[in-house]
Amino acid sequence: MKKILFTLLAVVISEFSYGQVTEGLVAHFTFNNGSFTDLAGYQDCVLSSNGDSVYFLSNDRFENPDYAIDFQGAVLNGGIISRDITTEVTVSLWMKTIDNPDEVKFIINKYYCVEPPQGYHLVILGDSVTFGGRDNTANGYMRAGWSGTDVNDGEWHHVVGLARAEGTWEIWVDSHKESSSTYSPLSSLNHSSCRLGIAGTDYIDENSIYKGHLDDIRIFNRALDSLEI
Repeated sequence: MKKILFTLLAVVISEFSYGQVTEGLVAHFTFNNGSFTDLAGYQDCVLSSNGDSVYFLSNDRFENPDYAIDFQGAVLNGGIISRDITTEVTVSLWMKTIDNPDEVKFIINKYYCVEPPQGYHLVILGDSVTFGGRDNTANGYMRAGWSGTDVNDGEWHHVVGLARAEGTWEIWVDSHKESSSTYSPLSSLNHSSCRLGIAGTDYIDENSIYKGHLDDIRIFNRALDSLEI
């Protein structure tokens, strides 16, 4: 009985802690009732000229109606501001899809639209996701590696991609670290000319636009630790 109570308490504390992780939060999009407002107060999203602007309001992971977005061609533009991101970044979101794409689709992208080669992105290919980017150094293109969990099963999944200053890139699915890779220490990850794109970008062709549900997107200008994830 004590073990059961301890487990329940741990779950409650975990849920509470996740909701209170605000240090370094530089973007937060809940999409409640179709809002593109950035609750972190940096820059709201607008519909991009790329894509066909098709999206639908949908239930979120708690079955709250109109609290998530089903992207079916729409791309959101979050602007070119750095959001104070330099050598570390974390992207956290919830996703649900059955698209099973046979080519790379961009879920979150602020990456290398023009020289220099800098930035970061969270992408999906087949039933796996990865987090990668560049820092305009000899590191070249860096990537966490692909997740092993099938994220194209029509269920909600919590996905986190992060880069640590010491050069480690990680991809997490449903609180489990799926893959990581380590490079040399990182220089700047922010590209001052590339827009933050959600479900695609302003410069990639429409074949690279993500189609599926997204909810509760959070971006941090630091790497979260395992307990925060």
